[in-house]
Amino acid sequence: MRAFLAFVLLTLLLTGCAQAEVQPPPAPSPTSAVRPTDPVPGPPPPDEPVATAQLLPAPLYVLESGQIARIERDMVTRAVITAERVELPGVEAIAEFTVASDGTLAYIVGDVTADRLVLTDGRGEDLRVIYEEAQHELSDLLFTPDSSAIIFRLLNNRQPADPNVPSGIYRLPREGGALELLRPDDPVDDPVNPARTVSGYRPVAFAPDRTALLVEVFALFYEDCTLGVMALENGEVTRITVPEGVQVLCDEAVWTTASDAVLLLAVRVDGDQGQDGPTLWRAQRSDGVAVPLLTQPDIFARAPLGLPGQAVQFFLAQLQRDLAGLITGATFAPVRFDSPEASPTPLGPSFARRLDGVLWAPDGSGALVALGSFVEAEGEDNRPVLRWLPREGSPVDLPTARMFINGLAWAPEE
Repeated sequence: MRAFLAFVLLTLLLTGCAQAEVQPPPAPSPTSAVRPTDPVPGPPPPDEPVATAQLLPAPLYVLESGQIARIERDMVTRAVITAERVELPGVEAIAEFTVASDGTLAYIVGDVTADRLVLTDGRGEDLRVIYEEAQHELSDLLFTPDSSAIIFRLLNNRQPADPNVPSGIYRLPREGGALELLRPDDPVDDPVNPARTVSGYRPVAFAPDRTALLVEVFALFYEDCTLGVMALENGEVTRITVPEGVQVLCDEAVWTTASDAVLLLAVRVDGDQGQDGPTLWRAQRSDGVAVPLLTQPDIFARAPLGLPGQAVQFFLAQLQRDLAGLITGATFAPVRFDSPEASPTPLGPSFARRLDGVLWAPDGSGALVALGSFVEAEGEDNRPVLRWLPREGSPVDLPTARMFINGLAWAPEE
């Protein structure tokens, strides 16, 4: 259950605080005189938008208010395809979901006695519960690239602890059946004074070449988090390392298209603490060593997307500061750079709303952005918005319930 990860990143961006997410449980705008930085200029709008820019690249699934909705490519047709209910008052039924390459959906329903892992087709029909065990908490769903199985984190809350089902990363055939342990959490060395290196693991994304799994590596008893590359053949994890005084942010990391490196965000926590936003880094898969991908000052990033070659698209954050230099807000703009030596090229105009989530088109032709407000106040202008930002054409606000969006995923091409 990680509905608030976007808020964690936002807090890191606006306050510069480099604390990792608290474990357990798993995670996920002020007023004063503001000295804004210059916004990133956007390219002039085209004379006539390209027709295909007014269609989504594929149907879209949105997790909102605890249910999954499907928005068609026309950006008008929307249907809620699930109707899950739980017995916990105030708790949204569906915690998270994922989509297989064959169009199957898997999602987790968090109920009183147990989490349910449910499979359904792309229209919300043919529902099947394939896993449900009391006190087994499920999260971080991924389908295998061939859609034959589901990968997830299982937190075993049973007491006394069950040595046959330790907490960790598991594989489950989509037909159900026996769990396969891929990577257990580290054993606790000292229950009274455990080491900071005693870690748990969460799956993030398969490498494009299907030979490795990007994972979160988080301290089980401290506020600490990094990333790692797990070999699928034996579960061994190569941890991503950054220089002293730099903290990895454990969200929005992605593979390069060549599967040879990971693009990630990190913040500096030494010196003048709290005055830096997330910067873009690249970690080699072979040894996990991360280096800054951009060294220009004030290039703060969100939501990178690796493209063929060395090209990367991301959202450039321009920080706003008060007279004391403290970060009070930000504007965001989609940009692209083709090599570490190049300066980012704007892909669209900037906007001054809170960036709660991003889903890029796989080819980089546009991005879906879930936008919130920096102002916690009632009013239509402050309600969440889901917006399609095409590289060619005008932005389009999509039909939603105008509630916080907990997940976005493309349907496979039909």
